[in-house]
Amino acid sequence: QVAEKVGEYARSRGLSVRGIALAEEDARTMEELACRGLLELEGIDRWDPGARDSLAFPGGCREAVGMRLHFCILSAMAGIPLLAVPYDPKVQGFAEMLNVPTWKPGMQLSIPAAVCLQKISGLREDVGRIFRETYLSLGER
Repeated sequence: QVAEKVGEYARSRGLSVRGIALAEEDARTMEELACRGLLELEGIDRWDPGARDSLAFPGGCREAVGMRLHFCILSAMAGIPLLAVPYDPKVQGFAEMLNVPTWKPGMQLSIPAAVCLQKISGLREDVGRIFRETYLSLGER
């Protein structure tokens, strides 16, 4: 159902849709959705964990819809407005932590501006501080 909503959203705004597959099963699912006519894809980019910078978002990427936690994390870190589709509690938890909107069946698809970016900056500072404090405390032992 979300694939159809993404297609409607993109068509209504004159946008194209690219799939970004973090796993081969993602690519197969996207290909199947395209074959069934549920989602028109401009293409599918596959992530290669062995290649440096293999998951650079396509130029002009303005918005993202994601189900996988790592895709949501990468989208948020790249500053791309995101709509999370939580199939798993960890995706829901991530969305709640950063105030990322979530989609549920039956909802209209809407991707607001990236409201989570300010929170990410604060989290980076917190993580850096915790690492520094931990590192320094190890030297005291």
